[in-house]
Amino acid sequence: MLFDKGDEQDSDVEEENNEEQFDEDVELYSNVLKKILPDIVVSLEATDDFVCDKAMRDQNNDSRLDEEVVLKRLNEFRTNDGRDVSPLNFFDELDIHPLIVPVKDNTDYSMKASYAAVALRMGRPCRYGKLMDRIEAAEKKERKELEAMRVKEEKALKELEKMMQEEREDKMEYWLYALMQEEEEAALAAAGEPMRNYLINHIFPTLTPALLEAEYLFKLNPTGKMLEPGYNLQAEKLLGKIKILDDALKDLDIKIDPLLPPECEVEDPKPHTINPMSAL
Repeated sequence: MLFDKGDEQDSDVEEENNEEQFDEDVELYSNVLKKILPDIVVSLEATDDFVCDKAMRDQNNDSRLDEEVVLKRLNEFRTNDGRDVSPLNFFDELDIHPLIVPVKDNTDYSMKASYAAVALRMGRPCRYGKLMDRIEAAEKKERKELEAMRVKEEKALKELEKMMQEEREDKMEYWLYALMQEEEEAALAAAGEPMRNYLINHIFPTLTPALLEAEYLFKLNPTGKMLEPGYNLQAEKLLGKIKILDDALKDLDIKIDPLLPPECEVEDPKPHTINPMSAL
């Protein structure tokens, strides 16, 4: 026998010592938990579209994942991350209620909305002494860039306003000139209205038939001899026929005295074009 059978009773002192040691262990465990456990737990819940888009656009990963691989891993994660097996239950049991922040916007890669929700609960991040110089340099650079951008925008705005002002002045000059021309034309039309009515009512009814008659007479006698005092139309026709006969006798080489004396020869009329509206 390795151990003898003990008939004596256990002492109460040993039980009290064991309970005191257990209480000390529980207290020590609680103190350790208080030191290592966080005060706030944040959980980001992203949609499937956001996760897929983020995974396929990840530039830090050399080998980009295919859509099938991403969907497979996402499905496995959703299956193993149920409410019953979620690590958030551990914090709930310790009265540390996690902050659930939804992530839905695929275009918000800087996650400004999520950062604002977390900062509202936790406050702004602390600035450590080692990072103060870098933070101040970054803020100074950002201020310079904003100032340069503002100056550039003001310059572009002034140039645009100047160009629009010049264009407006040019258009205003053109509009004023066109308006002045219209007013002058209206004034001339109003001033010439009595003369126009006089010509239409009194002059043109008499002038138009006379011009038509003159055009007809000029067509009959383009040389203008019809207006001479000694002109005779029948004699002019007879002389023309005699000249034609004399020309025919000359072509036949018949020696005979010409029927028309040399002093009565009539020159061929030269064609003369009369503009019907030249008399106007």
